[in-house]
Amino acid sequence: MALMAFVAASCSSSPSTKPHHATTTTTTLPSNETAPPTNGVGTYQLEAMLMKQSDIGIPWQNAASSSAGQIFFPGCLDRLNSNADGSLAQAAETFDQGADSLPIAFEELNSFPNGSGASNFTKVTGIFNNCKSTKFTKSGQTVDISLQPQSLQQVGDESQAYTLTFQAGSASASAGMMVVRKGDIIALVAIVDHSPPSSQELVQVATVAASKMNVVVVKAG
Repeated sequence: MALMAFVAASCSSSPSTKPHHATTTTTTLPSNETAPPTNGVGTYQLEAMLMKQSDIGIPWQNAASSSAGQIFFPGCLDRLNSNADGSLAQAAETFDQGADSLPIAFEELNSFPNGSGASNFTKVTGIFNNCKSTKFTKSGQTVDISLQPQSLQQVGDESQAYTLTFQAGSASASAGMMVVRKGDIIALVAIVDHSPPSSQELVQVATVAASKMNVVVVKAG
């Protein structure tokens, strides 16, 4: 799992969401796309599951590329970095509210081999639960991160929420993050702002994300 873009953006209105029910999306795999792995879900499938602006609703919009860069989980979260956790594929999307600043919302999907979603959810949340604080340095600026689990209503098959705070010199930000499992797919859904996002808006956005985690891909003939 790559570190969410909100960590880098953190140190620089509530979302309007629509009610969603679980759905299955049928999409055709283009002939120039790599077929999904035989033991799980591939990148093209995950990309079809990502929230779109029409899902998350006004005032959110797809973030500019400058807001969507990725860095890595530092310190005690290092085991969550891309290709270090056994995931088959990843896809991510970032939303903002029209400015290259806070608030932003982030979704990252990670697929795991068939039948291993529950054990990997335990592994991922265990890493977060055992990491109370860490830090990283970017462009000469040290960002201190603290993490605290929070108890929220369940989303998907399993979920665990966290509060994160970021401090870089005199600048600070807070994030609500939820790890959501649906089958063998694990999502990281986060909202970051200057002050802690409400639990209600985090659950709303995570519920929308979970409702899209059902895709059937039909390979092009």
